[in-house]
Order: sequence, then structure tokens, then C-alpha cells
Amino acid sequence: MYASPLLRTLQLLSQEELDALHLFAASPIFNDTRPDETLALFEFLKKFYPHFESNELHRDLAGKRFFPKASNPVGALQRTMAQLMSIVRHFVTFRYAVLRDAEALDGSALLHEVQQKLSLMRFYSERLQKADLPAAPSKQVEEHGRKSRKAENFFENLNNQARKELNICVDFSDFDEYEFADYHQFKFLVEQEKAFFEEQNSERDGDKNLLAATEQLDTFYLMSKLDQMCRLVHYQRMWRLFEDGSPEHTRFLVNRDTTVQIAHTLRANGFFQQPAVALYCTLLDFLTQGDPAEAEQLSEAFEKLLEENLQALPAMRVQAMRVMVRGFWPARYRETKDQRFLEKIFSRQLHQLQQLKPGENLPSTHFQNILFTALKLKKADWAEDFFQKHQNRITGLNDEEQKSLLLNIARAAILFAKKDFAAAAKTLPHYLTYGALDDIYLYAIAATLDTRIRYELDDLDDDYAEHMLHATATRLRRDDSLPSHRRAERLRFFPLAKDLFKLKVLKSQDRRADLKPGLTKIRQRLDNEIVVDWEWVEETYSSFRNENK
Repeated sequence: MYASPLLRTLQLLSQEELDALHLFAASPIFNDTRPDETLALFEFLKKFYPHFESNELHRDLAGKRFFPKASNPVGALQRTMAQLMSIVRHFVTFRYAVLRDAEALDGSALLHEVQQKLSLMRFYSERLQKADLPAAPSKQVEEHGRKSRKAENFFENLNNQARKELNICVDFSDFDEYEFADYHQFKFLVEQEKAFFEEQNSERDGDKNLLAATEQLDTFYLMSKLDQMCRLVHYQRMWRLFEDGSPEHTRFLVNRDTTVQIAHTLRANGFFQQPAVALYCTLLDFLTQGDPAEAEQLSEAFEKLLEENLQALPAMRVQAMRVMVRGFWPARYRETKDQRFLEKIFSRQLHQLQQLKPGENLPSTHFQNILFTALKLKKADWAEDFFQKHQNRITGLNDEEQKSLLLNIARAAILFAKKDFAAAAKTLPHYLTYGALDDIYLYAIAATLDTRIRYELDDLDDDYAEHMLHATATRLRRDDSLPSHRRAERLRFFPLAKDLFKLKVLKSQDRRADLKPGLTKIRQRLDNEIVVDWEWVEETYSSFRNENK
């Protein structure tokens, strides 16, 4: 009994809801099978809410308690529990879909009213078509002071009221995801009910409201389709949901390309009069853009459109859109290795830095991102100045030890960028020391920096380096917080660095040695795999290639 869906569902109810559930359990409308036993079981279970941990709830004991004379007490108990669970489902449906919405102060109240009208429209539309419907009285008798109304007009009145109520709503910022989806579904259903009614009641050969129903269906579809596809594109880029070449990845690509074609067709045919559709189509264009210049233009157009139409979407969707835009630039840089994307990242980081108020702290992740982006752009002096100005503003680390490790890693990275490799080696903590970092991403940065320093100092094959590389690979493989593709991007770096070091040793031993086989292997990996710190690998590879011409 402890693990039953019944007890778990009762736990999810509030005390107020549990008290209200008594009305359902005591009602012959809902409790029409074994009413006495079911009500008694409910009253018994209420005593143990919300934890339900008593030994009395063991099914054998409870079965004998309620059905002492039954040949199979447990079976009788389970049948009664099933009946009570059916009552709970009725209660949840009423409470969640009707009562809660009616009491809400946001979009739910509107949707509740429209939902009621849709039910009444369906009632009149179906019942007025019955063949055995009694004829209206031949003599219309009007009450004094009131005009009679035909039942046939009730549908039209309800439909017009529902349309009016839905069309009044222009600000969706307070809607949640369910309400926003329900709103567009209800707009479609209102038009569809009208189309069904017209089909059955109108003798015209004309529209019968099918065009309006189709247009609202398009909007309902697009509000979900475009949102989900934008999220899918973003998640695939950030988390690699589907492995390349897998059936799911093939289906994703087909779906993505088809949706992009839909967006382009909507743009070409002027369907962007709806701000929400325009926002999603622009965002999808941006997320699938491969040219940095075009992506920049689309980004600016999207930001402008979003600021002008913040009320067109729920606040949660607006926030999700901004996250997608922020995540686009780093992901596209990793994929394309186009420095223009890196420059755009740096520009946005500087903008965020400028938005900080005097005395406001700088999150550790922001500090790291800005510093290491500047170093990748060969802005070592700027990075050093940034470090000096903002090192005391860093926040978001667990303790001072973590902060000290971050600052030493940052200092070593700046020294490395200035080609002071010996000073960088002295500044960077020992691998056993920075191994205490909680942040796996910062740990990986320190390990790749350590590897590059050892390479430049010609000791990537000594005991320290070997132990460091082994410890790094072990921790990266065991860390569950790293997504598999991010783990692979980091693990790929170290074998490449070792291969480059072997070429370096070979070159030092024989200046005429043929490095082409090794360089070809490295080139293939760089072209086909995403690797962290690929900039350094590419630069080192190029120096070998130029020397080996």
C-alpha cells in the first residue's frame, strides 16, 4: 500500500484540497461503487497524511481491518483503493482544470471563461441537430418586459463572446506555458466550433468559417512548432542530444530544415503581422545562420523586435529566447572556428561588463569568460589590466581557497600569453593543488594550460607531466557533471598535445626528419573533431608545417 499511486497522489494535495476531497468521497455522484467502504478508507488514510508511514498502512493489516470476513482481504482492499483513486482523479480534474483557473488572477481566469463557452457551444451545436428534437412552440409567448430568444441564437452569442474575450488579450507576459498554449488552442477551437456549426446549419456553399479555423490552427501550430524547434536547435548545439549519424539526428535535421523552409515561406508571404510568429522565425533564422555578418544583423533585428513586443510572449519564453541568443555565439565559434564569432562574443562580454554598477560583484564565470576570450584574441595587455581592476570583485566561489586557485590560474594564463613560460610554470598551482577545484570546467582549463606550459618548457614527457595527464584524464572521465560531448572535447586535447610534442622531440633530434605523416594525422583530427584550446594546437601545427615545407 505504501508505494501505491493513491498514497503518492494524496501526498501531492494540500491540506485544503484534502479536506475538499471529502465532499467528493461522500457524494453519491462520484462515489457510486462500494460507497461506505470507500469513504471509510478515505477517512482512515486522512489520519496519516502527509507522510503515510504508519505500520497500519501495510496492505495485509489494512485488508484485515476493513474486510475481516472476506476470503481475500487484500484483493478487496485493492478494489476499494482503485475506486478511491477514481474519485481522486475526478477531484483533481475539477480542482486543477476548473476551480483553480476560475480563482486565478492571470490568464487562467480568461481561459476558464472561454473553456465554459466552448463546452456550451459544443452542447448547442450537437443537440440542435437531433432528429427527435421537439419543435419550438408554435405560439411564441413573451414574458412581460422581455424579448424571447431562440435557442439557435445561443451558439452565435457564445461564439461571438468567446472571440471578443480572446481578442481583448494582447499582453501575454504573465501567462505561463500551459496558459499560452491553451490560449491559442482555444482560439482555434472557437473557430472550429463555428465551422462545424456552419457546416451543419448553413445552406450556403461558401466559406462556412473554414478559412478562419484554418488560420487559427496555423497560429496554434506555429506557436508550438517554432518554439520547440528553436529549443531543439539550441539544445542540440549545446548538449548534443543526438549523436551524428544516428536515426534521431537524421530526423532532427529533416525536421529542422523543413521548419526553416516554413519560416522562410512565412516571411516571403507576409505572415509576420503577428509579432510572436515574427519573433520565432527571426530567432530560428539566427540560430541556424552560418555567416557571422548575417547572424549579427539577425541578432540586432531580433533584439529590436523583442524589445518592441515583450508582451507578445510569456516572460518565461522571452527569457528562454535570450538564453538561446547568448549561447549561439560560443557554440558557433566552436563549430566554425571563425574568429569573427569570437570577436562578437568579446563584444557582448564587454557590454555586460559595462552594465555592472559601481561596487557590484562580478560572477566568477563572467570573469573567466572575459579573461580567456581576451587571451584567445591575443589581447594579453588588456587581459592583465582587466585582471588587476576586477580581481577583487569576483563572487560565486565556495571559499577563499577556490578564489585563490582561480586567480593563480588566471595569472599563469596571462604570463603564458606573454610567452613568459617559466614564470607561468611557477605561478600555476601544482596539479594536485588545482585538482581541489570544484568547477570541472576551470579544472580542465588549468590542466590544458599546464600541458601547454610543459610543452613549451620541453618537459611534457617527465614524471610530473605524465602523472598530471593521467590524473586529468581520470577525473574528466569520471565527472558526471560534464556532458559527454564536452568531456570528449577536453579529452581530445591531451593526445594532440602529446603528438605535437613527439614531433617537437623528433625535430630536435633530426632537423631533416619527415614530419608529414604526423602532421597529416593531426590535421585530420583538427578538421573532423571539436577540441578545446584548438587555437594553440592550430598555431603549433602551423609552425611545424611551415618549417617542414
